[in-house]
Amino acid sequence: MWGLVIGWMTGAALAGDGTCGLLGADKIDLGGITAVALRGVEGDVEVVAADGFEVRQGSSVCTTPDKHAPVVVRLARKGTVLVATVSSDGEPPKLTFSVPRTIAALTVDEQVGALVVRDVPTRVAVLSNEGPVEVTGAKSLRVAYGRGDVRADRLESDVILDHVTGNVAVDDVAGGLATSNISGTVHHTNVRGAVEAL
Repeated sequence: MWGLVIGWMTGAALAGDGTCGLLGADKIDLGGITAVALRGVEGDVEVVAADGFEVRQGSSVCTTPDKHAPVVVRLARKGTVLVATVSSDGEPPKLTFSVPRTIAALTVDEQVGALVVRDVPTRVAVLSNEGPVEVTGAKSLRVAYGRGDVRADRLESDVILDHVTGNVAVDDVAGGLATSNISGTVHHTNVRGAVEAL
């Protein structure tokens, strides 16, 4: 069980620089959270595994509950899912989300920008994304709609890709690979399960 570790990872608060506000963290009990959903993010996102939950913009930890900051991350709880939405006033931000390595699922929806998920041992679902997607070290990957290249490496189970406008590269997958409606080339190596073009 992981506790409330939003904005800090070791229990000691780290100061932000005022460029990223975090709303809702003080009202959420993270006990029993089994999944994280990132929705409506315009900007590049990297997701990494950690012992708690934290959001960074560059080297700055988002901790200040400032709704007038240039970048605002809003958190809400929907059942056992922690939902994060992001708004910004200017240049699309580059954000790093540290998520608990114990979560069962990570969902990304309506993101515009690059998405990188590194060594988060969970099921990753990309419902809609406009930008390149790179997922390494996850349990599985499902992309329902993507406008950009998709790269998957070192997955424990299946990769399912549908409606991808871009090239696909899949390597070292313990499960299978199923693709449909891919506009670019599909390259795969070391896929130990069935490979299907639907």
